[in-house]
Amino acid sequence: MFLRLVLFLIFGLSIFIHSQQADLQRAASLYSSGKYEEAGKIFESLIDKGFQSRDIFSGAIDCALKLNQTNKALSLAEMAVAKLGSDYDLELLTVQLYSQTGNNQKAMSSLEKLIKRYPDSTSLKSALSDLHLMRGGEHYNKGKLTEAADAMIAALRYNTRNHDARKNLVVIYLKQKKYKEALPYATEAYKFQPGDKTSRQLYFEALIGNEKYDEALKVSEQIVKSSPDDMQAGLNNAMLYRYNQDGENAYARYAELRKKFPRAKEVYLAEIDFLELNKRYDIIIDRYREFLSLTPDDVDMLLGLGRTYENKKSYDTARTIYSELVAKDLYRDAQLLIAESYVKEGRNEDAIQVLEKYILSGGKNPASFERITALLRAAGDTERAKVFLLTAINVHPGKTDFVLSLAKQYYYDGKKDSSMIWLEKVKQNYIDHPEISYYTARIYADRNDTARSVFHFNRAVRYLLERSQQLQTEILASVSGGNINNPDSIGRAKVSGEELDTVSSVLKDSFKKLRSLMGPAEYLAALKKMIADLPQAALLYMQRGLYLFETGQAEEARADFETALLLSPSSDEVQSAAGDFYESRGENEKALLAFRKASSLNKKSASHYRKVIDLAQKLGTLNDVCDYWLKLYETDSKNSILREHLIEALHKSGRIEEANRIINN
Repeated sequence: MFLRLVLFLIFGLSIFIHSQQADLQRAASLYSSGKYEEAGKIFESLIDKGFQSRDIFSGAIDCALKLNQTNKALSLAEMAVAKLGSDYDLELLTVQLYSQTGNNQKAMSSLEKLIKRYPDSTSLKSALSDLHLMRGGEHYNKGKLTEAADAMIAALRYNTRNHDARKNLVVIYLKQKKYKEALPYATEAYKFQPGDKTSRQLYFEALIGNEKYDEALKVSEQIVKSSPDDMQAGLNNAMLYRYNQDGENAYARYAELRKKFPRAKEVYLAEIDFLELNKRYDIIIDRYREFLSLTPDDVDMLLGLGRTYENKKSYDTARTIYSELVAKDLYRDAQLLIAESYVKEGRNEDAIQVLEKYILSGGKNPASFERITALLRAAGDTERAKVFLLTAINVHPGKTDFVLSLAKQYYYDGKKDSSMIWLEKVKQNYIDHPEISYYTARIYADRNDTARSVFHFNRAVRYLLERSQQLQTEILASVSGGNINNPDSIGRAKVSGEELDTVSSVLKDSFKKLRSLMGPAEYLAALKKMIADLPQAALLYMQRGLYLFETGQAEEARADFETALLLSPSSDEVQSAAGDFYESRGENEKALLAFRKASSLNKKSASHYRKVIDLAQKLGTLNDVCDYWLKLYETDSKNSILREHLIEALHKSGRIEEANRIINN
């Protein structure tokens, strides 16, 4: 990495053999005998006496280095430079010693001075580049990614062929999700080192991040060719065929992988995921049974087989599979799936009976209590729902959600005092749960106790904002990474996304209630105070922007919307609110971009898709939207809202044949 340490034994024995100075002769003799400590003392003594020639300094420094006395060697080198003035070799040695002793800042400063005197020296620039590389590594290890990126860029400025700096810079940008910035450096890394696996992988990931799937596919083919036994590379390759709408080659790759890795569940699940896009349930069943013939008691695959029969509406067959799981004691909680299959058939009473039997026989899965109480509520039997909630509280005394659910049930039953009692109980263990403050505030509002209601709505908003930010971070973390086919991450993102929907709904209502309870000036003051306390909470700026816009203060609102977008670009709420604002101001390009991002972030919102279609039509870019949605649909055909709006967009773009193909599928 760095320049080799140059040892300055510049003097030769001839100097001392012919020297008339006895001390130098003795020092030379001791040095030749390997007695570096004694020789060094003589050289240092001569320096102290004023004999400060370059050779004497070099001898003293060399002896210190032979004895691994780096700090002493550095001190002597600094003295030599100070006494002797400009000397390329001594100054370069000083730089190397600064680096060895961990003082990279001084090393870099000294090198920069040398480069000014020797601007054509590639070795000096290479050395400074390596120091910037080392500094960047230190920043990276401390989590200072921006500083690390700056250091890598500086390293490349002094040496464009510093391949380690270039690859590290790509790694940093990928970690920061700065795919656009990563791509040119990744392309250069791949160009300079096409055979290097790391450069190729980084180029591949940068292409994926920039959604350049056609180019990524070419690189993926090279990765598979060079690493034929890399199963994940094969799976990524199959996924890229899917992204490029080449189902035939995707199926061929999956078949090859199944043959090569017959017991690899990941391969079967990836192909099944693809088959599910076109609802090819019979083939899916064959794949499950093929795998189960080798591993008959694999619970995940048996569950998947059962779900596939449910998709075919063969509920009896699905329940038979689930019952076998219970009978073999492989998955006792499969009774919950039996209950869900009855719900899908519209047989809620049968589902309740199964769940009740499961709970009474000692079943403790929290989901069983959640489901039976939800079914009983839907049936209007809130009294039995409360009985099962009380049972759940006894079985899971530490699970706050059941206590909160009971408090909410009492609230909606109109028994506000009982609701408050249970809310007080749950506060003891989980005071910062946002819904506790939210329902407490609603109870006080119902009692016309405005001051306490406002206090608790304010508290609810703060807790909800904190939870919202946590969930958004979790979602981003779940869907990140180099693996483009990660069902576990998608599953985690889905769970966090569902909770985020609930949090967003309660948060919206909390702001609405606060506005109804406070005057305009008081409401704005409250928002200002919350922003001061939580300056990173994008939703606060969004709410203030909405209020300012509604009251005719458009430019002030713009500043708040732009701040919200900067703080939380991954919030569909923020993107949607900003989109509405931009559209109202006639800034349709900005509005379209915001709604496209919103629709990607929240794929359940029909209003986002509607806005995208309308705005794209006005701007004449509906074909681009169709192309993008077609790629999304290849991996998300179960999204009925996407499907519906894709068909409409294709029709409006005159692409009738493609629309009909989706309809017929």
